[in-house]
Amino acid sequence: TMPLMKEIVKSFGLYCTTVDYCALGRDDKKPTHLWTNDFKLHSTLSEYRCETKCPYFGGIHPVGARANGHQFNAAAIPEALAEEVADEVHSRFQDLRIRKTPEATMTEEEIEAFNKLMTARGGGDNGEP
Repeated sequence: TMPLMKEIVKSFGLYCTTVDYCALGRDDKKPTHLWTNDFKLHSTLSEYRCETKCPYFGGIHPVGARANGHQFNAAAIPEALAEEVADEVHSRFQDLRIRKTPEATMTEEEIEAFNKLMTARGGGDNGEP
């Protein structure tokens, strides 16, 4: 690891996880390094290795990044990976009790004061200026 990356890892408490795309349903192995500061996500993603979840382990993967004549988008993120990350983030939000901000509400007194202000400015009850 390069010196700058070592400093970033240390400063942000990052974990590096390697996933193999074949363990996420793709035909190509494509090992990919992912960085996270969440140990639970790191642990979950570390299970997606060719050795543990790939149907082609021990054999030949049907597609490789250097396959002659066969084209595919090697940079595309597998949908299963995106879903796994989304599930872990959602779970983390639930653990931390992070919720969508509730919709703003007004008390009866605030509504009455607003209506008086609008009437004083010449606006009617029908919302017209």
